[in-house]
Amino acid sequence: MKDALSKLLKAHSAKQRKKRDIEDAEEKDHREFQVAAVNAIEKVIGPALTSLSEELGQHGHRAGVSLRIGTDSFPSAHLTFRIGDPDDPSGAVSESRLSISTTASQNKFEVTTEVWGRHGKDSENSASKLESRSIADVDTKWVMAQGLAFVSTVLDRA
Repeated sequence: MKDALSKLLKAHSAKQRKKRDIEDAEEKDHREFQVAAVNAIEKVIGPALTSLSEELGQHGHRAGVSLRIGTDSFPSAHLTFRIGDPDDPSGAVSESRLSISTTASQNKFEVTTEVWGRHGKDSENSASKLESRSIADVDTKWVMAQGLAFVSTVLDRA
């Protein structure tokens, strides 16, 4: 019985060690993902969306950028856009939103939009998923292409 108990306890200890090793590896992978995603948002996505936002502002529209890079959430960047109408400064069109968010699989950014037109939110076509791209492959050209596609859609539905 002593040998059987010893064998049982050793197997349990090995199983617990393996479980801790897996958890440590997952935590390390998550930290690496977080660093890579935040780096891409701060150095590529954020500046590209800010540039687009400023350009929209120069054309009389309202736009803004928000970055979510805290450790308590998946990193993401958001561009809000409301068409400016000099004939209707109250702005009858609601604010539309482009989001570039990390995925649960922690390996890519996914682009989603919520578009509002003059007659409200079109439930069939208001929210859409444009594209996704590996975190390592995100560049300014891709971000700007997503931003321009979003702006085009908002303008078409206004």
